[in-house]
Amino acid sequence: MPTARQIYIFSYPNPTFAAHWALWIPSSHDPKVGKVIQVTGDTISGYEHEFKRNYDAAASGRIPSVTLLSSVESRFVVDVPGDGSQTEDTTPHDAIEHAALSVDAPGPSLRKPSEQKTKVPIKNCQTWLRQLVEKLIADSIMSPEALDIVDQTPKN
Repeated sequence: MPTARQIYIFSYPNPTFAAHWALWIPSSHDPKVGKVIQVTGDTISGYEHEFKRNYDAAASGRIPSVTLLSSVESRFVVDVPGDGSQTEDTTPHDAIEHAALSVDAPGPSLRKPSEQKTKVPIKNCQTWLRQLVEKLIADSIMSPEALDIVDQTPKN
């Protein structure tokens, strides 16, 4: 059986706004560092894709809640160590990163009350991550149970 890699959800709780969600994949060489796959931005300006490589969550100063999302075959994950320093980019190196870029980052979805004629669904990093997991399930990279885990992840 192929070697498995663990994929987690980082959830950064926030009592006022929606929690920030991102995928976390620890490095196969050093599980204290790894890569974060996420969209960053806000509901007013919109979001952009981002891959943080050689990310050390403990050194960031932000403490996320960490939830195991799924185990995937190692062939779907490529570690890009570079020189060992943290980098940020949007160049895909594996199937999960390609899938992440295939799911559009949410555009602006929050408008001034005077500009809203009808109720607009708010799209953010949480809606994007859920769509990414749906894509990874459709591509047979993750098991369907991963969607249940996403739906149970705290939203604040």
